[in-house]
Amino acid sequence: MEDKYNEAMQSGDKLLKMGNYDNAKIEYNRAMSIFPRSEPQEQIKNINLILARQVEDAQIPRRFTLLIKNDDPEF
Repeated sequence: MEDKYNEAMQSGDKLLKMGNYDNAKIEYNRAMSIFPRSEPQEQIKNINLILARQVEDAQIPRRFTLLIKNDDPEF
């Protein structure tokens, strides 16, 4: 069982480094299903933070455009 846990963690770590967050979360969840340890749980939490930041960053240009449009009717 330890081998399967380590395999899932290594796979999750590799996917995380590649930026493949959804599949990394799948691997960390698989590791947690084998042994409910804190390390995969922390990695999933980190991925969720990264994804939340990406959503926020994607909204910044839209917000900026809206601010400009609201301030300048000719825009």
